[in-house]
Amino acid sequence: MSEETPVFETAQGTSIVYGNNTQWAPSGSLETYGFSGSVDIIATSDDVILLKGKVGKDSRTYCIIAYNYVNKTSWQPNVVGTSQCPGTNSYWKFIGIIDGVTLVRYDLGNSNNQNHAIFGYNPSNDTFYSIASLPSAGASVGSAAVIGRNVYMGTSHSDVTIFNYDNQTIWEPTNLNCGYSFHSSYFGALGDKIFSKCGNWLGIFDPVTQSLSIPSDLSSVYVNSTISPTRSVVLGDQLLFLGDDSVNGKELWVYDASNGSGWMAADIAVGSDSAWSLFGNINPMRSGTKVLFEATDHFGDKDLWWYDSINASVWRATNFSDPNINFYGHSTNSYGELANGVIAIGHKNLDNPSSSYYSYYISFYNPNNGTVWQESGLYQSMEQNAYAQNNNGQIKLRAVYGNTIIGTAHANTGSPVGHYVKVFAYDITNQTLQFSANLGEAQYSHYDIVHTNMVTFGDHILYGLACGNNIANSCPTVGGGRQAAVAWSPGAIAVNDAWNISAGDRLDGPISGGDGR
Repeated sequence: MSEETPVFETAQGTSIVYGNNTQWAPSGSLETYGFSGSVDIIATSDDVILLKGKVGKDSRTYCIIAYNYVNKTSWQPNVVGTSQCPGTNSYWKFIGIIDGVTLVRYDLGNSNNQNHAIFGYNPSNDTFYSIASLPSAGASVGSAAVIGRNVYMGTSHSDVTIFNYDNQTIWEPTNLNCGYSFHSSYFGALGDKIFSKCGNWLGIFDPVTQSLSIPSDLSSVYVNSTISPTRSVVLGDQLLFLGDDSVNGKELWVYDASNGSGWMAADIAVGSDSAWSLFGNINPMRSGTKVLFEATDHFGDKDLWWYDSINASVWRATNFSDPNINFYGHSTNSYGELANGVIAIGHKNLDNPSSSYYSYYISFYNPNNGTVWQESGLYQSMEQNAYAQNNNGQIKLRAVYGNTIIGTAHANTGSPVGHYVKVFAYDITNQTLQFSANLGEAQYSHYDIVHTNMVTFGDHILYGLACGNNIANSCPTVGGGRQAAVAWSPGAIAVNDAWNISAGDRLDGPISGGDGR
């Protein structure tokens, strides 16, 4: 499992209802530490997650925090051999789990993204400890992935560094000849191979032969910075990524690790036009053997598209065909698949192209018949303003859970009324809409925002709340703080026990892996 690749449980079945419409800050360490929008979250068991907490909204010091989402308590594990909170700008990452131990690339002492080592969290004794240092002192790890009993890392001193969990040895293969660029971008597992960027091309590392090569079919396909979670996706033995062969512009390409072949999936922007801008994202969402992604055709129209790995086919999914649409949820997480197969899509449009103000929407798409529609009841309580035709409270899609979508918006509900951000839950099966209490204390304070993905559990939703931007607003239930972890339990939400998470699941990825989780 790659450290960047989330895993979700597939689930269907009879729904059950939880919730009492309350909002609170989980007890323990999360009363002091919130978490950020780029937070890592991994499940260490069926009832505990680890996440990266931080003391204040503007802090760049991240501390390891555990949260039991059954009894709703949080704490800091026992840390041995390093600081509880590494120095500023330390971007430590969860790697994966072997034998129940959660592996983490972490900083020794208070270094700033230097002198990395492999640490482990053992839930049996709640201890976080050093397992192995890198062979080169002062080296940093760019990315890491687990295949079998080995951890593969790209570091600042070697294209590939390998750690074997069984004998606790760590080594660096020589003569890989990638100029130490293999570590500099996304680094992940693809079948029994490791992929990343080698120079400006796709590089494949074979753990069996411990060799690194550029696939011959892709030797003229320039990838630059496109091997990243928002610009590439693993689907079985296939890697989809953005590539440019200097003839067709930037298009969707495929590498198949099972036979070493590579090809352009489709010329979406026909001719030399590019289906993505220089720094454009495909923002992929997996659904079975398919991937949903966003692209722009040669007419400049933006839409969602499908790729199916069974027959390597590509086709247009939605009929927005609008150059002024911007798929827009939280961060790059703009759409998610509900349990009934319907896909919720967060987007904003320039309804009046001469204006610079966007209108906000959440649309629904049925892959079975291709229809796209909006639910009028979803906007019935949303704030409007004079700037855009359909401001819709700046509604944002944040998560899907079963057949319920979860998001944030300015809503005309509760007391007092007017431009307060709230969390909402909308059940598409019965068109019911529920709101949380106001988030933050100040009217018109657009910095009182949920700034993370929302994590869904059996009876509540967890999210990070940044209250104010260097101002004195306070987070709800957390007096005086400008960073909080907040939970909301809607009055009623349909869920299923099979949607619960399991050890090793990553909860910091896209809104949905295609199963309503």
